[in-house]
Amino acid sequence: DLAGRLLKEMKEGGPEWKVVELQMECTQADDLLERKIGERLWPDWFTDEMVKTAKRDARNWASMYQQRPTIDGGNILKKSDWKLWTGRHPPECEYIVQSYDTAFSERDHKDASYSARTTWGVFFDRENRLSMMLIEAWHDRVDYPTLRKLAKESYLKYEPDCVLIENKASGQSLIQDMRASGIPVIKYQPDRDKVARAYAVQAMLEGGQIYYPDRPWAHDVIDECAVFPNGENDDYVDT
Repeated sequence: DLAGRLLKEMKEGGPEWKVVELQMECTQADDLLERKIGERLWPDWFTDEMVKTAKRDARNWASMYQQRPTIDGGNILKKSDWKLWTGRHPPECEYIVQSYDTAFSERDHKDASYSARTTWGVFFDRENRLSMMLIEAWHDRVDYPTLRKLAKESYLKYEPDCVLIENKASGQSLIQDMRASGIPVIKYQPDRDKVARAYAVQAMLEGGQIYYPDRPWAHDVIDECAVFPNGENDDYVDT
């Protein structure tokens, strides 16, 4: 996947590339050919019958024809279940929580592993149901001193009621340092594997109780969740 590798390098500070993405069927308003949503490339050649046949293989259709190597809608945590927040102002939250997934070790930092954070606001929606709003997201390859610094800065910025950190390797050190600074940390020890934990939140997502702002970083979180457990990274999913 040459394009995938080049784009990954670009995100990590490598050469800049201009992405030309031409989907077989337009699904976005900013289409490079100024097509309307649903319009097809070269319909005289790519006939209805041809497209019908291609769509029988959903994974192949998504990657080869739509330029999006995910099955539309996702696996456990489907894209279509996330609710876009359309209000002019964010909801008034009852509770704010930050959740961390930290790289396992200094060696992981040097190789490939990311540390990640998501911040969530808990609120009651119009139907008086407990709901959650994705407030911000971050991930990067950083050493432990940088992670500690960023974590403290983020706490001061968003003032969460609690910080949730998995009790593993660098997370153990972060728990101790954050608590020593007077930050309310909840130590988290998973009792199930990642897939089981994803299924545990599926019902709330399918119920339309998880909201997101229309921001690029929010779409990154949603995209990573959509391909889980088949994606390259799952750091956001862990949070």
